[in-house]
Amino acid sequence: MSAFSDNVDVIYYIIGMLNTPLGNNILRILNPTINSQIGDFRNIPVIVNQKYEIINFVQQAILLTKEDWDLNENTWNFKISPLI
Repeated sequence: MSAFSDNVDVIYYIIGMLNTPLGNNILRILNPTINSQIGDFRNIPVIVNQKYEIINFVQQAILLTKEDWDLNENTWNFKISPLI
């Protein structure tokens, strides 16, 4: 079993859900240890209501994070300082 999926929408949706305090708490309740298994992810209750709105927010958050990361001079995609 794997935590990967061929459906990109599912991946974005799960990333968005797991990066919330609620998702983190549910995962800790299902498995209080540090080691999470695929069965723990399968047991997380997921509501697919407003799925595309959540996916859009996750994609925007990833894009903003990449843009912020690329402002650092140590990254591969650094072009110019934002102060110039």
